[in-house]
Amino acid sequence: MEWGIISVLWEGENEKSQSVRCSSDYVGCAISVYSRMVGDFFRDRLVVCVKLLIPTESQEQITLIKWMRLAHPDHRIVASANGVARNVITATRMKKEGVSAGYPDLLIPSLGLFIELKRTKGGVVSAEQKDWLEYLRGCGYRAEVCKGWDAARAVIEDAISMYEKL
Repeated sequence: MEWGIISVLWEGENEKSQSVRCSSDYVGCAISVYSRMVGDFFRDRLVVCVKLLIPTESQEQITLIKWMRLAHPDHRIVASANGVARNVITATRMKKEGVSAGYPDLLIPSLGLFIELKRTKGGVVSAEQKDWLEYLRGCGYRAEVCKGWDAARAVIEDAISMYEKL
């Protein structure tokens, strides 16, 4: 699901504009509502601009987790605590407890699958992340970088398909 800004402008004597943040799933609905609001006189002058925003890595991960838990509840998915902002004391304690920079975002133990999730545009894999992925592959695990939740979904579906063939 992509998020965007809908900007609506009624041109004419009573010029008005309004912006609304909504998901791309609701763009058509929002346009329909605005069209009814302006009435017949302004309907021909209704200008709608939609600017889609790139979801954050967090939004991508939340979407993937929701999908996975609904679509495949028999395969548990777990997220690592990396990437979360913490104070120095907590970060130091967590490092002593074993948190490691670059460890992949997600693990599906039943599939032996690790996923490093990135935004669809702009996400960069760090040297530490590359190192962890290479290490995990060397241990016999499947370790993938996925740009967006939909790419991760495809990798998971492929892994489940391979798992079911065993």
